Amino acid sequence: MGIRENEDADIAAKTGLDVAITNMRFPVGDLSACVNQLCVKEWQQLWNQCTSNKLYSVQPVVGCSVSSSLGRYDSVLINRLRIGHTRLTNLISYWERVNLYVKLAILCSQSSTFW
Repeated sequence: MGIRENEDADIAAKTGLDVAITNMRFPVGDLSACVNQLCVKEWQQLWNQCTSNKLYSVQPVVGCSVSSSLGRYDSVLINRLRIGHTRLTNLISYWERVNLYVKLAILCSQSSTFW
């Protein structure tokens, strides 16, 4: 006396033993397409949980690339521009840090307290 669902599964498995094995061939491309679809679906579900990520607002759908017909260099260039990660933004943040350090140095030299 067991669990009814397990008994049904056992019966179904045993009936499969009586079926003749065939040498049916199918294109590997069919299998890889299904695997790719499954991977992209799982990836999208994970990505949908990352809505607070700044990159999610740039590209909410995974696997699709706007610049897929471009070369690697051009594609990287466009993606860096889209997310605002360029040498110009790095330079601006560098000068903001330098400006902050200069202000701190001026305040410290004017103050009678030392670190």
